[in-house]
Amino acid sequence: MKVLFFDIDGTLIDSAHFHFDIPETVLAELRRIQAQGHKLFISSGRPAPLIGPELKIGGFDGYILNNGGCVFVDGKSIYEERMGKDLVWDVTRVLLDLKCEYLLDTADKAYMRKDFKVIEADFERSGVKADFTRDYVEEDIMDEVVKMEILPTSSDAAAAERALKERIGDRFRSDVNGALGSFEIYSPSLSKATGCLKALEYYGLTAEDAYAFGDGVNDIDMIKFAGTGVVMGNAIDEVKAAGDIIAPPIQEDGLAKILRELFPD
Repeated sequence: MKVLFFDIDGTLIDSAHFHFDIPETVLAELRRIQAQGHKLFISSGRPAPLIGPELKIGGFDGYILNNGGCVFVDGKSIYEERMGKDLVWDVTRVLLDLKCEYLLDTADKAYMRKDFKVIEADFERSGVKADFTRDYVEEDIMDEVVKMEILPTSSDAAAAERALKERIGDRFRSDVNGALGSFEIYSPSLSKATGCLKALEYYGLTAEDAYAFGDGVNDIDMIKFAGTGVVMGNAIDEVKAAGDIIAPPIQEDGLAKILRELFPD
């Protein structure tokens, strides 16, 4: 048995060109590979509320979410690593000073303040559908936060990220989200590879039993960790350098093609 880990944007779906459904060609390959006895996982920076029915239709055996901060297998949580209330408190105070809007992502919710309008509009513009929780007391949920997504409203993401690091230090790890012009922060010990390892341990397997498919910088750890790392042809050179195999680009139905090649009947 092998375990296949799939990034979403740029790998399973071509969200850059506003295609938000998994192509039928890919769905057919996923079902065929599952029938061979292998396990399929989504491995994403997204929180649970951003995994809609258009993605769940793939029939995945599990989900690694929040960049490895939450792992679900067969509908149950097997791992969760939170940022810590003190860190979340310090970060939110700095972000408000910097005039940045943000999401607080927990294992099952994405919290957005009622006065934040820019980040909500950006998600709507990108076509990403989410059920945000708007009615809450921020201090009450800080100890549950696994990841934060941050959107600067008065500067660019790089400048805001630098300012945050100057004031907070190296207490977090960050990734840029190019689609929204935002960046994400989470526990410095986390990566998608962390989540993959937890899923493999659940099945009593090792990295050699893993196939990782991705196209983004936040996929590099996962791609290097897996016994077979597959990079989509639409990825930048930095990501391609991490892979064992380069698939055709997503625009050329690259994922379906490489799955047929790697897992023939």
